Amino acid sequence: MKKEKARRIGFEEYHITVFNFNKLKTKLKKFKLIPVSDIIEKLRAIKDGKEIKCIKKALKISLIALNDVLKLVKPGIEKKTWL
Repeated sequence: MKKEKARRIGFEEYHITVFNFNKLKTKLKKFKLIPVSDIIEKLRAIKDGKEIKCIKKALKISLIALNDVLKLVKPGIEKKTWL
């Protein structure tokens, strides 16, 4: 970590194991660890134009893939047949 005047570090409390949290506490003894899950979730909820464009592109790709798979899937066919 850069040598700055930071004294607190935020972490996502709902996305960290106890094991990893304890490792953080051990390695970052000089810092106060602050749970910030609500802050992070709120920031993730806000989408900019570029992210919306990427989501739309991903949706189109997913729909094409799904349509291709649905053409191959038939009752009684094992997945190893069409993979």
